[in-house]
Amino acid sequence: MNIEHGVALARMTTIGTGGPARALARPRSLTELEEAVRYAQGEGLEVVVIGLGSNVLAADEGVDALVVRLEGALADAEARGELVVAGESWKCADLDELSFDNLHVQQVMRARMGNREGIGVMEQLAIGPHERSGFKDFFDGAE
Repeated sequence: MNIEHGVALARMTTIGTGGPARALARPRSLTELEEAVRYAQGEGLEVVVIGLGSNVLAADEGVDALVVRLEGALADAEARGELVVAGESWKCADLDELSFDNLHVQQVMRARMGNREGIGVMEQLAIGPHERSGFKDFFDGAE
């Protein structure tokens, strides 16, 4: 994950205002986003997420934070209250189903919502037709 320093936010806002960000990350995957957040934690920086810049008014003196601009598959992330929902999708025919990255993965994680904190499970799985695996339709069991 490449972290840039001193990047003028004016380039990223529709209105064209904004001084330099102390740090800027442009993650394209969840792994890169995790790396950026770990960097911010290590530096003691607040994390500020910006979208495409149409609703952003950045101070001309800059932002003393890690500014995160989601790109790639993450650019479609949406906020629902304190929950951020994002995902990626692929064509099953383009995947190697035996590759480690494409296996069903569950990861235990700590989740926080406001002042409430708990343990949860983040789950990644492929759903949909995949003839080579015997799945002919959505919700179809393998033969």
